[in-house]
Amino acid sequence: MCFQQYDPIPAAIRYVVIHRQGSRRVGIFARVAGAFMSSGIDILRAEIVTVGDVVWDEFWVADPDYPGQPPAERIESVAHRVTDLLDNP
Repeated sequence: MCFQQYDPIPAAIRYVVIHRQGSRRVGIFARVAGAFMSSGIDILRAEIVTVGDVVWDEFWVADPDYPGQPPAERIESVAHRVTDLLDNP
């Protein structure tokens, strides 16, 4: 799952990634970071939490292609890319 919300104070989008690792316990952060990089997005801050086999990662990112708040389609597209790279590495 990947939830997202625009935060106007830091002018950043916050993506919350919740993923059950199962037997694939390596590379979650790298796959999410790769999804952002391949979308041209800059990671400003990340908070990584793992409890058992559940990962709860929060990313605050900036999208240089869209100063201010990006359109909903762009945010959804990036969230879909993150989810796709986690589900189909």
